Amino acid sequence: MTMLWVTAVSSLFFYVLYPYNKVWDIELTSLVMSLFSSISTHILLYINPNFYFNIYMYDECEVIYIPYITYMYYGYSIFEILIYLSHERRMDFLIHGISLFIMMTHMHYIGHMSSIFPILISQTSSVFLSIRRLRYMDIAFVLSYLIYKCIFVPCVVFYSILDVRNPLRLYMARSEEHTSELQS
Repeated sequence: MTMLWVTAVSSLFFYVLYPYNKVWDIELTSLVMSLFSSISTHILLYINPNFYFNIYMYDECEVIYIPYITYMYYGYSIFEILIYLSHERRMDFLIHGISLFIMMTHMHYIGHMSSIFPILISQTSSVFLSIRRLRYMDIAFVLSYLIYKCIFVPCVVFYSILDVRNPLRLYMARSEEHTSELQS
């Protein structure tokens, strides 16, 4: 229940922060969320790569900030939907917000919210996207996008899907068995 409070407070925090996007001419809300998620994932990857790659094997409270960052990102998805409804009719906010919200609601429901954490390292490219008006940030964005979103994250996801110890893999297998039982 505490983590849902983190979601609600972070949604409110980003909503209050949103008007400052116009003042400083940067995507401040995106920058703040990207910094939180990319710095925390890089710290964990540096300190304990084994934990990072096998995060689904541990209790999510073993690294105290993991649940806070994932539920904060959950709040960010709600923020994007709220912004679409109240300020800007940008479809990218709505599509991104709804898809994140559905995925994270499902992960919360099955109890594997911490499995999202390693994927948040891909937010590193969003840091550069948020400040792209600065010199050379387009190049930094493209390089970080290629490194993290096109190479690193797909490798992490592929590794976790192939790992037989992954409880999410067992969950998917049980879902397939349940579906085949219903069909017969």
